[in-house]
Amino acid sequence: MTLNENSEVEEVPKKLDVVGVVKSVSSTMSIRRKSNNESVAKRDITIADE
Repeated sequence: MTLNENSEVEEVPKKLDVVGVVKSVSSTMSIRRKSNNESVAKRDITIADE
């Protein structure tokens, strides 16, 4: 699954447990939030379930 321009991402004050195999992890990069222009760290993680 990949996020695209039609996707929405929300921050929620809850935790989620995920069971799967990590296939790849990207290097950390810095992005800026639109809401307050704050710089935050981001990385891509690919998880497989089979």
